[in-house]
Amino acid sequence: MKILLADDTPANIQILHRVFADQGLEIFIATSGDVALENIRRSQPDLVLLDIMMPGLSGFEVCKALKEDEATRDIPVIFISAKNETEDIVEGFDLGAVDYVVKPFRLEEVIARVTTQLRLRRVDQENQKLVEAKNVFLGMAAHDLRNPLVCIRGFSELLKDEDLDVESQIEYKELIHSVSNEMLTILNDLLDISQIESGKLKLTLKPNDLGKLVERRVHLNKNIAKKKEIQILSELESLPSVQFDFERMGQVLDNFISNAIKFSPQGTVIRVRLKQSENKARIEVVDEGPGISEDEISQLFGEFQKLSSRPTAGESSTGLGLAIVKKIVNAHGGEVGVTSEVGRGSSFYFCLPLDAPA
Repeated sequence: MKILLADDTPANIQILHRVFADQGLEIFIATSGDVALENIRRSQPDLVLLDIMMPGLSGFEVCKALKEDEATRDIPVIFISAKNETEDIVEGFDLGAVDYVVKPFRLEEVIARVTTQLRLRRVDQENQKLVEAKNVFLGMAAHDLRNPLVCIRGFSELLKDEDLDVESQIEYKELIHSVSNEMLTILNDLLDISQIESGKLKLTLKPNDLGKLVERRVHLNKNIAKKKEIQILSELESLPSVQFDFERMGQVLDNFISNAIKFSPQGTVIRVRLKQSENKARIEVVDEGPGISEDEISQLFGEFQKLSSRPTAGESSTGLGLAIVKKIVNAHGGEVGVTSEVGRGSSFYFCLPLDAPA
């Protein structure tokens, strides 16, 4: 984090600079009010230690200018001054300072006050990031839900036509059913990510057979793949039982397989492999799709991330699935990853420890 020290007394600057530099903080120095204001606006420090009686602008004038500027108003200011009258201290707080230290100062006290304000600054910055992430989350969720709702409304309006032929009625009802399933998927993903982020994800861990998990999920996805003339093959090594939540890991594998189906062209093959890799069980889903660029791979497991490649049959995606996958696997003490080559296909995998405790 960054601190600006503004004081026209070299001895004070020297002491404070040495102490806070030793704590790994980045230090900026100003010996006049005008220079302090310019440096603050340019460097955007996380905290300002500000003398009041300096050449040029006074500390009070600098603080007033900072609080009137939207770009700097949230930077915390601690006055450190020989002005010890009550009215001076009150004026400092009235101008927006978070603290006031009287000279001659006790170094331990200054360190404690600065440490407290930097800790609060970190919390404030983290909270701001959460608010921004929440706003993005709500905006994306609203967008993803709005489109299917518009479709349902449009088709239901068409169904109100008494002269509509039976074939069209069946078609519109099927479309409404399909779109409502898309909405349910979005809502389930939103609920899952919310539950995981709030720490309420509960796992039922017990010894399970990963081979059976693969066989079951491959079987469940074969009919979907068949519609696109895609073949799913399983290649299974015999492994000992592993501690995992059968339903949650089924959700992980379903995500990998369904993504492979979405992005694979007609007539290709998807391979689901189970094997041992050192002291871990590794499941990978290998497709013959378009592949993923290196730039996109680094963003894949984040929330609301969508690829530039589009599903080959127009299937929908919330952009939350892989974020949920990563959190579920991490909760098992495992890891997820992907290898890919543009134009050749991708291999999504997860690993679980073979010696996980019960």
